[in-house]
Amino acid sequence: MLVVMDRYTDPPTDEQRWMLRDALYRAGRDLALELAPEQAPLAEPLTTAAPDEQARSALALLHALTLARAELEWLRAQAARAAGATGEVTYADIGAAAGITRQSARTRWPGAVADPRPGRPPLPPTTTD
Repeated sequence: MLVVMDRYTDPPTDEQRWMLRDALYRAGRDLALELAPEQAPLAEPLTTAAPDEQARSALALLHALTLARAELEWLRAQAARAAGATGEVTYADIGAAAGITRQSARTRWPGAVADPRPGRPPLPPTTTD
């Protein structure tokens, strides 16, 4: 079995955290701009827009980031299942990478890791795909 590396439990640096926030902001902004109706495009840049346009743009960004959160959860599930499908990791490994306990990983992604006990069938995958 794979030994969990410290990089999964070490927090990101401030620079890494800001890089991630910037990438997520840009993705959310791009989606918000894409979803905006043609008859009411969003202001760009937000800092020079009128307050009502800034509010509309901020709400559109919030909506886009909320959509992104659901997609991130789907991607997390896919990554957990892909790791488990290798046969090289345990729920403890998946939990450590996700920042949760082994038990929480098993509950969140049942069937991601085959049961190592002989004679026991693996749990069926969840249907949240």
